[in-house]
Amino acid sequence: MKSKALTTLALMAIFCLQNVQLFAQYDLADGLFQKFQQAVPLDSSDSRILFLCRSGQNLVLKKQKRLYFNEVWADGMVLDHSNQFFDVDIKYRLYDGEMIIKVKDDPCVLQRPTIQALQFGGMVFVSLPFENEREEEDHGYFELITDGKIRLLRKFELKGERLKHCYFIQFDNGSAKPFKPSQKAFLALMSDHHMGMKYYLDEHDVSWKDVNDLRSFIDYYHRLLATD
Repeated sequence: MKSKALTTLALMAIFCLQNVQLFAQYDLADGLFQKFQQAVPLDSSDSRILFLCRSGQNLVLKKQKRLYFNEVWADGMVLDHSNQFFDVDIKYRLYDGEMIIKVKDDPCVLQRPTIQALQFGGMVFVSLPFENEREEEDHGYFELITDGKIRLLRKFELKGERLKHCYFIQFDNGSAKPFKPSQKAFLALMSDHHMGMKYYLDEHDVSWKDVNDLRSFIDYYHRLLATD
């Protein structure tokens, strides 16, 4: 009995050591987050940005009190699918889910499929196909919470004049789908590192409603993947 207990403790110690090395060795500041940190953007006056804009778009707004995620123009960047960055002013118009930018002081609506991602207000938004509530394919913008094999996404919308959000998940570059965070739902996606994720849960009190807890949980999984 004593020998079995010592063996268990030894295995736990090895696992802990592996995870210390894992955290020291792998930096998760990769993917889109790193791209934006290292970006050298073109100015919004560059004519190539016009290929991202939708022509003939009516910018007349509905008469309601709240229209935008950010009521004031925000300094930001747009990344297209050729990996070119543009330095722009951005507003996220929530009532119809459109991103508006300024081109030579004139507002224009971005064509969603031409956009890879945007950054403003310390947040990164991705433009993705997704499965809507009618289980039909749609296309929209999501805040990117985690990048990698598992992308946790947050979609914002107006309910009346109140800002609401819900979670989506993109797994292995598939379509984004509605997702309700829970231990069971996450472990089903992380079956290839079930033991490691169970260890994390034993060591951390995870709230499935706290976005920072969710980010840390998924980042840990991505660190485990990096050791495969």
